[in-house]
Amino acid sequence: MNPWLYISPSDYEAHMSSQTVMQLQALNKIFKDTIYEYNPKSICVLGSATGNGFEHLAGKKYKSL
Repeated sequence: MNPWLYISPSDYEAHMSSQTVMQLQALNKIFKDTIYEYNPKSICVLGSATGNGFEHLAGKKYKSL
């Protein structure tokens, strides 16, 4: 069995955004910076979890997402 299937999104986000990990903040900034720097027409994100910066896509028009 895959142990990741038993971790709730809220537990995942709490751990990844904790002050000792701060991975959620880092991924959010990397995603935001990449979108604004390259202004892509299409985006494909593989292996995403609960967000990781997707709020930065709001209000933009994409050929495919």
